Amino acid sequence: MMVLASLAPVLPAKAMDNALRAGLMKLDPETRLEQRCDAEVLDRISHDPVGLVVAIVVAD
Repeated sequence: MMVLASLAPVLPAKAMDNALRAGLMKLDPETRLEQRCDAEVLDRISHDPVGLVVAIVVAD
């Protein structure tokens, strides 16, 4: 996942989506869900207003 996140600045959005999707499909379903959630958080951090912070995400 770190590799995919580090590619974000150099790849266009569509290519990043395809790269992320391909990488996620190589993972087992549980890990895939966790990593997809991480990717969503990274996306929200980059698009949400500066005053907001995601401190921790847990499953009940």
